[in-house]
Amino acid sequence: DNGGSGIKAYQVANVTVRNNTSYHNNHVLEEFTGSTAEIAFQAITGEVLVENNIAVKRFGDNSQAYSFARKESSASFGARRNISVGGFQELTRVNKEGNIVLSEDRQSFVQFAGARDTVETFTSVDDFKQYFGLRDGSPALDFGVSENAPGTDLNGAERPQGDGIDLGAYEGIVAPIGDLPIDPTLVAEIQSTLAAITVDGQREGFYTSPLQQITKVLGGDPTEPIDPADLSADWFGVYDEDNLYVIVEVTDSEVQDGDAVTVLLDGDNAKSTEFDDNDFAFTISRDGSVDGTGLSASAAAMTEGGFNVEIAVPWNLLGTSPSDSTVIGIEIIVADSDMTGDTPQTLLTWQSTVEGAEDDPSLFGEGLLRDVAPPPAIAGITEEVTVDGDGAEALWGEIEVYPITNVLQEVTGGAADLSGGWQAGWDETNLYFLVTVTDDEIVADDPDEWYNDDGVEIYIDADNAKFFGGYDDNDYQIVVRPDGEVFDTKGKLRTDLATPTAVVTETADGYVAEVALPWVALQREPAAGVFIGLDVHLLDDDDGDSRDAKLSWFAEIDQSFSNAALFGTAYLAPRHPSRVFTPAATLGEMRVYPNPTSGGVRLETVGSDVVDVEVVDLGGRVLYAQRGVASGDVLDVGRLGAGVYVVRATGADTHYAQRLLVR
Repeated sequence: DNGGSGIKAYQVANVTVRNNTSYHNNHVLEEFTGSTAEIAFQAITGEVLVENNIAVKRFGDNSQAYSFARKESSASFGARRNISVGGFQELTRVNKEGNIVLSEDRQSFVQFAGARDTVETFTSVDDFKQYFGLRDGSPALDFGVSENAPGTDLNGAERPQGDGIDLGAYEGIVAPIGDLPIDPTLVAEIQSTLAAITVDGQREGFYTSPLQQITKVLGGDPTEPIDPADLSADWFGVYDEDNLYVIVEVTDSEVQDGDAVTVLLDGDNAKSTEFDDNDFAFTISRDGSVDGTGLSASAAAMTEGGFNVEIAVPWNLLGTSPSDSTVIGIEIIVADSDMTGDTPQTLLTWQSTVEGAEDDPSLFGEGLLRDVAPPPAIAGITEEVTVDGDGAEALWGEIEVYPITNVLQEVTGGAADLSGGWQAGWDETNLYFLVTVTDDEIVADDPDEWYNDDGVEIYIDADNAKFFGGYDDNDYQIVVRPDGEVFDTKGKLRTDLATPTAVVTETADGYVAEVALPWVALQREPAAGVFIGLDVHLLDDDDGDSRDAKLSWFAEIDQSFSNAALFGTAYLAPRHPSRVFTPAATLGEMRVYPNPTSGGVRLETVGSDVVDVEVVDLGGRVLYAQRGVASGDVLDVGRLGAGVYVVRATGADTHYAQRLLVR
């Protein structure tokens, strides 16, 4: 078992990986949900040297071409003359020379003799060479480091055969089998927006769609990549019934008059080779001037490290009616002029790998419209919150529960083994969480390796920047252990200004963690409408050894500890008591006691003599219902079993809610 990778070094010292070819190795492991890579290193000591390799990850998989788990390793890492199609996790932090790192859609770049995205039958290494040898013109020919290179290739052919060592497992040119594969089209998810967008060149939190990196450089030397601090760009898109909104954020160390962004759109995604009536080009200069007509609004804004441009494009101009699953063509081009004048020196593109997209919609990528449910609303609360691990206050009964169901590491014992849900609220001082966990075996015996014990991880991106491939100063991984210890694994939480609080209470089937995170420690000013990045994970250890299971609310791969871009999104709702029931109805006062209980409870309501009652679990399932309950009546809830529930009651024009703990 190599953990879903092509080549993996695990718990060893001093590793050299030289002249290997790794291609699409993890795509058959359909049940594997962890982190994978074509060439991976984990828990390594000493020195790691990676030279003359070719790694191509499968397009669309949750993996990378190269991965170095620095968190678990103490090795120095060097990488020279490798081709990576699909990311190089640690390339910005290693000793490097002449690596070519490309986005995952550049599947044809290496120019293998016949590699395809199919399962082939191989009977010998000669069969492999027919597919994974290099055709004439491959950038991997003669590109390798000669020092300490193997004298022969996988088939025994002498190295070198040209002016230098070839990358990968095979030396020399191999006759091609058919044409090069066509690189896949990038597809950006463009989500419906929760509220109106103000086009001012500043990205609001309502841009909830996934970040799209603009990474392709037209022209230049691929072995000398541009420093992202000198030039890099991302874009986001959202839509409403009237407009498509696009914002492009450019990092540019030398902003000049000639710097600009071009947004290309194909309203019907016809992909014709020349513009028709549904194709449009809009160029927005960094000073806000626009080349192109018909926009609803446009803006440009200078930032600390570059500039942003933002546009609103009316759907009636594009000739498209927006709806879920509608596909449009889109391309983004960033023109950079690191000198006085208007002539661009560098072009960054999102999809196209050749110039000419301004006249050829067939070179565009695609935008897929998604009418999504709004992100979680973190309830604004007005009453005082007591962090006591009880969770019995009325306010928690009024706040929506979000189940934690994504499997990052298999849960073998069902819901009783590990399950749960989270709730959140905010006031001017703190961000509050109540996390209810079902866990039949609570183990917390190793504070040094807390990630192998039971516990809760709360991930916060305070400015919702979704920094790709790491953490910035506003990103936090906050751990709450079953004994109530709470800490930030990265040490970025400003505990010198205010201290987080956590109280954990054991229940009959697990535990409840109540947490208060001070806004000043999170370095964020709270206000209604503010968006934050967020995720909540549950850890499970059943035997005192390594971790046995892990669940998340949002993430689909277990890499949130090193990549804030994997966090979900939530926003701060206005400060009023309830985000669950009909806003037009009145929220009434109700007492449910005793609470906690092991049998019946008495229900008392103010404002309604008779109500209809439901008791629901944290997944929203109705487990108890009774109509015509009078204030003061007793409800027999002991048969529900131990756990946390919400009692909901409805009168003629009043709603009630109360959290209930059954022991």
